[in-house]
Amino acid sequence: MPAHIGHALSRALEKLPADRFATAKDFADALIDESFTHEVRARTAAATASVAAPAAPSSTAAWLSDGRTRALAGFAILITAFASLAALGVLAPPAPDPPVQRYAVDMRDLDAVGRHTVMISPDGRRLAFASRQSGQSALYWREIGEERFQRIETGDVPIYPTFSHDGDPTFSHDGEWLAYVDVGSRALMRVALSGGAPRPVVPSPSAGILSPHWSAGGTITYSASDGIWAVPGTGGEP
Repeated sequence: MPAHIGHALSRALEKLPADRFATAKDFADALIDESFTHEVRARTAAATASVAAPAAPSSTAAWLSDGRTRALAGFAILITAFASLAALGVLAPPAPDPPVQRYAVDMRDLDAVGRHTVMISPDGRRLAFASRQSGQSALYWREIGEERFQRIETGDVPIYPTFSHDGDPTFSHDGEWLAYVDVGSRALMRVALSGGAPRPVVPSPSAGILSPHWSAGGTITYSASDGIWAVPGTGGEP
């Protein structure tokens, strides 16, 4: 057995955890580092007797003469090496690909408008789109596995999403909110899919708001004629 492997095993088997390797990677590195050495710490009177780290065999003939010892030592080396690699994730199997899921999107009599038509929430659970029917505008959404879209109730506050190529609503990262641009006031609004009236995010924009996007960090970015802006999704100063 190479001397450095004997030293590595001695350190791995130290009685006190503090005297062993700190991580599995350290153990794996020592098993392939031919210069690695380890001196067994002296035991206290109450501890077991000190055992010297195994030294290199005095001769190849002496080592080869004991096949059983050689086999057991080799088996121990393989077990520790594989344990170290498994702890490091080297031998972990790749994660299986998620199954492909397909859903029919029946728009019924709803006419979706916007650049992307139907928006998908970042977590893939929900769909939403803006629609205009008989001169009235609204937002619709559904769970991806459901059959019908439901209109977002806004109480006495009408929703007027934009209907240009930049008129798509945008989901919050958790899929619980939609942000959109109100045509009448040109304000950036947000509305909860759980219900309730829309709330202003940017109530009085200095310029027209286009292409709002709700990021994972909770910030909504949008473009305008005077630049690109960012505002907290809960509202604030852009």
